[in-house]
Amino acid sequence: MIFTHWVKEKHHQFNPTFMIQPSDRKVNFQFSNSDLSSHGGIFLYANFIKRLNLIERIRKHISFDKHCWVIHEPAQAIIQKVLSLIGGYADNNDVDEIKYDPVYRQILQENIASQPTLSRIEHHADGRTIGGFYALNLELLHQKWQNEGRTELIVDIDSTDSVTHGSQPGSAYHGYYGATIYHPLYVFEGNTGDLIKATLRHGNTCSSHKIVKIITPVIEQLLAWGYTIKIRGDSGMNDPYFYEQCEHWGVEYIIRLKKNPRLAQKAVALLPIKKITDRVDNTLYASFNYQADSWGHERTAHVKQIYRSGQLFPEYYFVLVNNIQDKAEEVFQCYEARGTAENFIKESKLDLFSTRLSCNRFWANAFRLQLSCLAYNINNFFRSRILPDELKFHFLSTLRVKLINVGCRIIKHARRIICQFGKSFRIRKLFNIITAKLKTFHLSLPSP
Repeated sequence: MIFTHWVKEKHHQFNPTFMIQPSDRKVNFQFSNSDLSSHGGIFLYANFIKRLNLIERIRKHISFDKHCWVIHEPAQAIIQKVLSLIGGYADNNDVDEIKYDPVYRQILQENIASQPTLSRIEHHADGRTIGGFYALNLELLHQKWQNEGRTELIVDIDSTDSVTHGSQPGSAYHGYYGATIYHPLYVFEGNTGDLIKATLRHGNTCSSHKIVKIITPVIEQLLAWGYTIKIRGDSGMNDPYFYEQCEHWGVEYIIRLKKNPRLAQKAVALLPIKKITDRVDNTLYASFNYQADSWGHERTAHVKQIYRSGQLFPEYYFVLVNNIQDKAEEVFQCYEARGTAENFIKESKLDLFSTRLSCNRFWANAFRLQLSCLAYNINNFFRSRILPDELKFHFLSTLRVKLINVGCRIIKHARRIICQFGKSFRIRKLFNIITAKLKTFHLSLPSP
């Protein structure tokens, strides 16, 4: 492989020109056309954000105690960050690439906040700012669910690790994860994957730390709007106060119980171990009343017995419920669907960069987490309402390859901008479908 030297052009600027010879003809690589972009699909998301009136929603809900900008107000900077996260730019330093991209320059109207401006906005965030994000997300999701005619919600609660690589305030070593982390708590809608709330917590907290305080405003608001709610959680959500609060609200819950000697004794009495020759059914279910020492009264528990190939003894799994009408098998089927929340968290962490929490203030890191959550919900909303059925369940990483990060040329005229793709552009039909749906979509601001 042969490379040419750097070629010095006029105006004393260096334009790199590379040459290789993969066949009979030499091929030169030049990086000089300022009208070319690799993010043609971002126009679609920018139009969707405009039709959501997102900038007005941000101005309505999110505020800062101090003015931390000169030209770029926070609402504009937040829109810029959301679009950059969707496009695959994880850090504030990536603005050095965005400001030269003709697509981002057009959708942001040449008003691109610099890295120092974005950092100042992050570091002026406080508890009231984060509360504004919570309200913004919930309002947006409520309108989405109303348009879908949804009246029943499954609320999945789970925690995860966000590994830190420094001395960020609030980060700490966690024995279960074996790393220095933050320990955020996520609240999803199980059917749609919508991220209802994500709260940053210190790294040395347990999974159920402040769970009631975190979800109480959410549940009470959803109940006030008339939704029927069912809560699901793994064994990390075991908290008697949490059970009592759900029962006070009249909300159903399905919480997995950790196996202990008393539960094991109950399970063996109800579902005794069978001889190998008698193991006809691989899975059996039973129900019983159970009361832990820290509880004020008995509650209903279900047990599941599974015989696996090659194992001498069966495995037992337990869940706690407050709806005694549902059969044990139905309860376990509902609980096992909670595994999709792991995929939702994975997309938030890997595709929306919710683990990039490297600021030296706790609230600044909480602000970054909320930006990722907002970008996640915008993409999930776009995916469910605008994309055709064959793309509705694709991760954002796949959508970037198929739809967002596609090459185009920007041609500017006096009254219009042309985003020009190649003649062999294979997803022309998909773009036509999406643009047709965007023309008819509109989500107005809710009435005060």
